[in-house]
Amino acid sequence: MSFNVSQLPRLRRHSGQRVSNSIIHGFAAYSGGQTRLIRPQFRSGQGIVQVPRNGVSNVLQGLRSVQRVMTFGSSHRGFMARLNQSLKGGESYPALIFALGLAFVPLGTVGTVGGVIFGASTAAFDSARRSTSVLAREGDEIWHVEEVGRTFEDNYIQDDRWIATHISSFFLVDPFRRQNTEKGWLLHEGRRTIEMT
Repeated sequence: MSFNVSQLPRLRRHSGQRVSNSIIHGFAAYSGGQTRLIRPQFRSGQGIVQVPRNGVSNVLQGLRSVQRVMTFGSSHRGFMARLNQSLKGGESYPALIFALGLAFVPLGTVGTVGGVIFGASTAAFDSARRSTSVLAREGDEIWHVEEVGRTFEDNYIQDDRWIATHISSFFLVDPFRRQNTEKGWLLHEGRRTIEMT
């Protein structure tokens, strides 16, 4: 079955935010090590590709997943220290992002949130605070936000096209200061192409 990628919402531009692979593996270990919206599948002639976890026909019912991965406590001091070392990356890192959507999405929710995370307006960075030092502290939370949508692949000469894309983002949230303002520090963003046939 083939799927028309134009049915997917347009995703924001890539932020370029990254932390080390060891930190991401640590987050994945706390979250059970899997994504909720896509899964790997072997395809003859293509190797391993990413496909919608609930099938192509149901992809529009699962465009977004939000889950709290962990809350830093005294038992996480070593991991927190590694994360804080990774965050010392200069004044352009990390970025405070709005429209995180945590205030309105119950824990573990997978579903469609029309227009909340998609589009240019959702990547509004707080440029006045980009030079602020950001460090994880006890009580802070890590949230994992997944999104499925489409991005434009510019091949420069020909074959420009829209492709189905999965975004996996990790945010640092201070639950005591957040107070339903939907703010979180974007720590990492990874993207994968999704096979929709």
